[in-house]
Amino acid sequence: MRSTLAKAVVAGNLREVDRQAALFLHRLAGRQCPDELLLVTALASKAVGDGHICLPLEAVAGREMFAPDAQCRFPDRQSLRDKLFSSGVVGNEEDHYPLILDKVDRLYFARHYRAEKLIAEDLLQRSQGILPIDPAKVSGAIGGLFPDGEVKDRQRIAVAMAVLKRFVVISGGPGTGKTHTVARIIALHQMLATEKLRVELVAPTGKAAARLEESIARARKAMGTESTDEVPAEAKTLHRLLGFNPGTGMYRYDEKNKLHLDLLVIDEASMIDVELMAALLSAMPPYAKLIMLGDKNQLTSVEAVSYTHLTLPTKCR
Repeated sequence: MRSTLAKAVVAGNLREVDRQAALFLHRLAGRQCPDELLLVTALASKAVGDGHICLPLEAVAGREMFAPDAQCRFPDRQSLRDKLFSSGVVGNEEDHYPLILDKVDRLYFARHYRAEKLIAEDLLQRSQGILPIDPAKVSGAIGGLFPDGEVKDRQRIAVAMAVLKRFVVISGGPGTGKTHTVARIIALHQMLATEKLRVELVAPTGKAAARLEESIARARKAMGTESTDEVPAEAKTLHRLLGFNPGTGMYRYDEKNKLHLDLLVIDEASMIDVELMAALLSAMPPYAKLIMLGDKNQLTSVEAVSYTHLTLPTKCR
């Protein structure tokens, strides 16, 4: 089976890092380890390299792989499950094993499973319920932010939703007014607050943060209201916000040392990989609002980013 993996690497069906991941898990499992663990670990690693964070067993069970260079066939789905659980390195959602096989037969590396679970639980919690507001006060404030003659119903709706929810996603292509909308969201929150809110603007990369600063500057100029000064002019990278230490690979802010903010705006959210998103949400205070901007058809992450556990209520999508 080791030769099968080596041939698959030579043929370009696997990366060398995929083969090494499989060999490492095989060594952990010991001599009684089934050959199927080698194959499925290599394919799970390849899936991560392709931008996914899990390998559905249905994608490989009963199928022939790596043909014609290095042929091998997986057993049926139930037999494959049994063999993986018998290996000693694969567990279910509640276990602490290097590989996790969930209840619908998706195979994860443990760190990706934990990150995705944290993301799902945090965002679902933030999306629950409606925050109390004074409708007349909010309506009047929104009217002031959108002067007569500006027909921007979708932007008005987004601004209103942001007042009602702790978690909001604003999606749209270039030129659809995402940044102008979020500037008005921030201004509205400052109008309604009893004291000045702590607001941060962030993006995944330095280049994206610079673009966000430019867009916010144009939005501030276009607003022309007293609340313009309440909208931050500076945007940061996520790593800078979290206080990333390249020497240790750790963040200054985490689940034990929360960020000091009331509202966080993330631009180009589609670029955030699953582990960075988990680190961010771990550091977010539970009361803070999270607004994510992006375009699903643009700027994908360079790391694994599929949040397969996440199912938000329809009205929040």
